[in-house]
Amino acid sequence: MPKVKSGLKYKKRYDENNIQQALAAISDGSMSKKQAGILFGVPRSTLQFRGSDKFKKITCGLQTILTKEEEDALICWIQTCQEKGFPGRKDVHAAVKGILDSIPRKKTFKNNYPGTGRYNAFLRRNSKLITRTSEGDGDRIYNGDETNFQLCPKNNRLLAPRGAKNVYEVDQAQPKSTLTVMFSFSASVKSVPDDWSIGKSDTGWMKAEVFYEYVGYIFYPFLVKNNVKFPVIYFLDGHKTHLTYNLSKLRTELQIVLVAIYPNATGILQPADVAAFRPIKSDWRKSVLD
Repeated sequence: MPKVKSGLKYKKRYDENNIQQALAAISDGSMSKKQAGILFGVPRSTLQFRGSDKFKKITCGLQTILTKEEEDALICWIQTCQEKGFPGRKDVHAAVKGILDSIPRKKTFKNNYPGTGRYNAFLRRNSKLITRTSEGDGDRIYNGDETNFQLCPKNNRLLAPRGAKNVYEVDQAQPKSTLTVMFSFSASVKSVPDDWSIGKSDTGWMKAEVFYEYVGYIFYPFLVKNNVKFPVIYFLDGHKTHLTYNLSKLRTELQIVLVAIYPNATGILQPADVAAFRPIKSDWRKSVLD
């Protein structure tokens, strides 16, 4: 116990939750014992003791329903799910119910489903687990896709005198001519940035060298300018222009992780197709016709 002035009582300024947060920070290597102790207000000696083999947690309260082997298996399952990007939530309660349904026992919970008190007691018994806030950063997750805009969109409905046999419209540009546009969206995008750019290919379509220049001279400088933390994830379709050797070297150097969306499923999985392009093209068509 820390020294206190004569006549005063010692009062802890930390609780079990502070200890668990400090131990978690030490365990994942993000902090030293000294740093964690200062941040979470826990004495370094306490952290040293709690992290040593000498510490034995005494189980308090109601007797546990699961065996030690079952709890160990449950902890292993939670850790494995978290490593694969599926952190545990209320599905832990369902997992316990599944265990009790498959291996019945005399004493259990109502409908084999544990309550909040049992869940909190489970966390107190197992210091390896702690409730954390998700660390997803919308500024580091991007989606890219290309689409085309018609320079001469067709107007299906025209105003004409009743009975007119020939109703036509003079094209304002070469029919079927289009402009290919490469869009990149972050998960936290709010508006189109001002510093967009124009590239050119001999075919008018996106080519490997054009996309290489886009990543190196447009996309990457945008990330640096906006102080985005690297590495970033960039979801794209599996088009051959995204898979060249030179681009692979470049994105490795720039810490841009390209992830291909499943083929033949972009109509469902591609966020740009699902949510963004339709309203943009609708407004584009209206503006051009006006």
